Amino acid sequence: PPPPPPPPPPPPRLLRRQRQMCIRDSPRVDAAPPEPSYDPIPSTAEPDADDSGSAVNAYFQRVQLVHSAAGAGDPNSFAMGMIKAGLGGSTAGFDRLVEDSERMERELKAIAPPPECERFHQASLSSLVEGRELLERMKTAIVSRDIAKLNEIAQDAAELQARAEELAEMEKQIRASVGSR
Repeated sequence: PPPPPPPPPPPPRLLRRQRQMCIRDSPRVDAAPPEPSYDPIPSTAEPDADDSGSAVNAYFQRVQLVHSAAGAGDPNSFAMGMIKAGLGGSTAGFDRLVEDSERMERELKAIAPPPECERFHQASLSSLVEGRELLERMKTAIVSRDIAKLNEIAQDAAELQARAEELAEMEKQIRASVGSR
């Protein structure tokens, strides 16, 4: 018997929304995430009160290391590869992203933020959890081809993207308030 025909492509509107849901600098589907080559646990030495700019800078460097370990690449190509694989029944790409998110959460929790960054730190952890939950829902919706659920997820992803932009702005404000670079 001939092989079954490929599934029909998603409607253009859904494709636009799925591209909007991409997370910048997502890891490639076919590449295992690199293991971090650093110790994400901060030193126990407390910075001097006059050194808050250095503490803030060091904190954001650690946070960047945690995020950069997730990988890089073209997020649109990555997302389309995951969607195609998901429509074919493979959820390995989603599973890898969920694992990366769990690893990032553990590593962020291991970082002790300076007082100026505590609100940012908690918001970052919350966004990671929400992003992971969104990935799980997206995986289920793509495998089951639930277009209505995908449209709902696209709205949630847009809200999550807005929060990511708020976090970036919060970082700029924190850095400016302590004279950090």
